[in-house]
Amino acid sequence: MGDAVHQTPPFLGQGLCAGIRDAVNLAWKLRLVLRGDAGETLLDSYEIERKPHVRAVVASAKEFGKIIGELDPEAAAERDLRLRAELKAGKAETIRQRFISDLVSGLIARDAVLAGRLFVQPHVRAPDGRTCRLDDLLKPEFAIATTAAAPMAWLSDVASCQGLSGERVVITTSGESSDADGILSVVERDGLFADWMRQHGASAVIV
Repeated sequence: MGDAVHQTPPFLGQGLCAGIRDAVNLAWKLRLVLRGDAGETLLDSYEIERKPHVRAVVASAKEFGKIIGELDPEAAAERDLRLRAELKAGKAETIRQRFISDLVSGLIARDAVLAGRLFVQPHVRAPDGRTCRLDDLLKPEFAIATTAAAPMAWLSDVASCQGLSGERVVITTSGESSDADGILSVVERDGLFADWMRQHGASAVIV
């Protein structure tokens, strides 16, 4: 895993990120196998998932490198003029996760709306009142996240998630944050998760 099996140009800063994804991908699978909750064939999905994903990220880094590392003075000057014009015209945008490839194979529900997508990272109000990123509150395990106004009726029946040591999370745009009865309920401050779910017509995701 990591630099032992793949190398990437420095553009986008994805070398270390790819190594972390490798480690996390393998870690949760090893945990389930060693705990007896999954067979050893689960480990076969590691390369199936990670290899095409790393290749796609490396390809993106190389394309960015062609733009950033342009060696022809005239081409570089033309690039700078174009970028300045776009910036002045208000066409600049925050790339966020868009340049990170989706997972296209392995243990994903391919026919699901958001299958293989990188999860968004909203700022939320924690049960203790502080504002933080959602990742700061989640445990290192699976989670079911929803925007449902009354999630208890069906969240309590999600035995498959609990079997994987899953966590149930409700993310709303108003109300109070809490952590009780096995459900973490938080209020997001930026509307990122709600917009993401609305955009794709989803009411719940498994992360």
